[in-house]
Amino acid sequence: MTATALFLYRFRRYFLRMIDRWNGRIPPGPAALPLVGTTNVDVQRPDKTFRKWASKYGNLFSFYLGERFCVAVGDMDSIRTLFKDERLNNRTRAGILQHFSGNMRDGIVMGDGEIWKDHRRFSLQALRDFGLAKARGKSGFKRKRRTWWRSYADSQTESSIPN
Repeated sequence: MTATALFLYRFRRYFLRMIDRWNGRIPPGPAALPLVGTTNVDVQRPDKTFRKWASKYGNLFSFYLGERFCVAVGDMDSIRTLFKDERLNNRTRAGILQHFSGNMRDGIVMGDGEIWKDHRRFSLQALRDFGLAKARGKSGFKRKRRTWWRSYADSQTESSIPN
């Protein structure tokens, strides 16, 4: 009795998701096991597995990667529509990201929402001001980079490398 209660408590989110799937509140998808997740994935070619699931369950389907519940989108039109939706523009707080707080989430790399948009807009404008957005600026940048690498490689002769 206690073991059954402990098992149900441990996997309560999994069972609640399965009930939601059966009731049609979340997208359909392949069967999954607690802890293991969806096991019938071709690890050599996961894209084939996802295409098969998209043809079987529709362009919006759900599956489990281990204990993590995932929803996948199977066609480009739906992906474009979802990327335009402001409600879906935030980053996940999974894994190690959930342990960062405060200023770490306000930067360009870890940020999201309005702060990320403002930083991205500022960064792109700064790069444009330096001429990196123009074809002429890109080729000049590449040329300078090539010249620097050549001079660096020439300076690294065997006589200058300490023993």
